[in-house]
Parts: sequence; structure tokens; C-alpha cells
Amino acid sequence: MYLKNDYSQFDGGFFATVDYERLPGITMEQDSLIAGDLENTKPNPRHLWAATSSYAGIKKDASFQIGATGFLLDMDGRMGMTLTANKSWFYLCTGKIVALGSNISSINGRQVDTVIENRRLPSDDDSTSFTVNGSAIGAFAPVSIADSSTAHLSYKGINGDAAQVGFYIPQAGLDISMGMQNQSGRWSDTNISGSKEWITELYGQIILHHGVNPINASYEYVILPNCSEVQLQEFVCEQEGSGPHYKVMYNEPSLHVVYDFVCDAIMINNFGNGPVTITSPTSGRVYTVDKAASVIIHEKDTIIDVCILDTTTGDKSIAVTVHGVNGEKIIGDVNVDAANISTGVVVCVVDPVYLGKWYNTWHARLRLY
Repeated sequence: MYLKNDYSQFDGGFFATVDYERLPGITMEQDSLIAGDLENTKPNPRHLWAATSSYAGIKKDASFQIGATGFLLDMDGRMGMTLTANKSWFYLCTGKIVALGSNISSINGRQVDTVIENRRLPSDDDSTSFTVNGSAIGAFAPVSIADSSTAHLSYKGINGDAAQVGFYIPQAGLDISMGMQNQSGRWSDTNISGSKEWITELYGQIILHHGVNPINASYEYVILPNCSEVQLQEFVCEQEGSGPHYKVMYNEPSLHVVYDFVCDAIMINNFGNGPVTITSPTSGRVYTVDKAASVIIHEKDTIIDVCILDTTTGDKSIAVTVHGVNGEKIIGDVNVDAANISTGVVVCVVDPVYLGKWYNTWHARLRLY
């Protein structure tokens, strides 16, 4: 992830020195790149679910953007791994990112980790700081966490200004390691024509350990890009107090749902093949998504915006039902219809590849009555 004052995160010696089993954001069986079948890179035949839905709106005369990214991981023996994991990133209108993971399972007898962060840091910068719950930490090591926790990285960015990123981990009692450590590598390890000279880079790491052979493990954390330590603590006070920014409504094996209270939006990643029904925590409206999809619903009084994306093959017709009301389409894409039925109003993408656009987020705005 790039930061406002760090556009060179993946420059320098990053790809020569980074641990490829600990790339930022991944969930991985450790030691699998050594033991696995590296030549078998064909797509997984069992599942395909990967996409990003998005919505841009206006609240209190200010524009905002939100989005939902997710993918279903089922290695099915690829590269010698049996790992499964459903992963989502929900982009709140305030710029924060809620990361959810579920259905994390493996039977290979290997440690399974989720990499919250593995960030290349300046090795010659005395101002670099890594704090956990406000206290400085040094070398990478296990960290004991009794309650929810925060972590914060700050280091010299472009033009000497600080590059900063914060993390909020609401779960207690996790097996987690944090800190800084040097990593060495050679360009010849990634490219046969590369230099064989050893180089070293400093990294700040946050690694969540799910254990050996986990069954239906899960996680939740929040990334706060370009956030000072003071702003991080303010966010935690609001989130755990009377003014939460978001709510995780579902973090289940086949369903991830987050509600953004700041802009009144539901973001849904349905990994399952069947329908799911969600009740809005603010309006009380009940919505049903009929099959696997990524859906965003923005609520504003009697006006709702519905954004729908088929995440499987990109060409399936997805329907969202708003129960207990009637409605009419005001504006939106021509290939999205709204029809009143006895139980509510159904918003349906009737031509998912309209104008040849596959894996597109289709939109309709409805007035409910």
C-alpha cells in the first residue's frame, strides 16, 4: 500500500529482500513456497470469486467514495497447499480500510499466518518509530495482547515529511508478532540475470498467527493510511465509544458485511452460492442478495443507491430485493431494472455484460415509498 508521503515503498530492494510468504495482506501456509509445486500455476478449478465494487456519492455537500474488494482462496492442492480463506477489504468513506478474513483452514501441518503489514522502512532514519498501544517496540517478536490493540508506524517519507500508517486490531487474545527486522536477498533470487550481491532492507512487520492446521479461523483489523498516532487514538475512542465509524455485521465463512455509519452504507461480499438477507442497523430495512456478489447499498432517507457486481464469472444476473416497500428507479444504468413484487421491490441487473463490460459495478438509484 502506498502512502501519501511514500510513493517508493516497492522501489529500492523491496522485491529482492521481501519474504514472499509474508507479502502485505496475504494469508499463507508458511514454508509452502519451498515445499510446493511452483510450476503448477493454472487457475483453481473449484472456485472463482474476486472483484471490487465501488460507489461515489455526496453527503452534507461533500463527495465521498467507498468500495468493497474480496476474493475466495481455495488452493485445492495448488503449490502443495490445502489452504482456504475468504478475504475482504472494505473502504470506508473516511479513507480507512476494514479487513476481514474467514474460513481460514488447512490440513497440511504447516503454520498459517495473515500478514497485516510488512513495510519497507528507511534503514538510515533515526526518526523511524514503531509503537504498539502507544509504547515503542524494537525487534520483531511475539506481542501479548489482552484487549483490543493499536500499532503505528512513522518514518521519513518524501521531502523529509513523515509517512505514517496506523492499525486497529479489535480482537483480544490473538497470537500475533510485531516489530522491525532486517531482511536480506539477491536480485538473482527473483531474476536469473539479476545481481548476486546480497542487499539488506529494514521492515516493520505485523503478523497474525492462526496456528497449525487452523479450522475456520478468522480476523478483523483496520488500516488507517496517513494517520498520526494521535488520530489513531481518536479513532479508537470513537469506534469503541458512542460514535463508531463502522460495524462488522457478518464475518462468517461465506459472508462479509460492513456498515459505514459515516455515510450510511452497507457493503456486502457474499461468497456463497445462495441468497443472504441483511438488516440495516440504521434504517431497519431488510435486503436480500440472491447469489454470490459484491453489493453496496447507500441509504439516504427514502432514496437508496444500489451497486451490484457479479464476482464469479462477470456475466451473471444478480438481484437485490428491498423487502416491505415499493419503489421506482430514478436514475442508473440502463441494464438495471427495478420491479415491484408482493414482498418488496427487486433491483436486477438484466444484462451483466452490457456494452461488453465484464466485471462491472452496475448502479441504480431508487425512491422508496
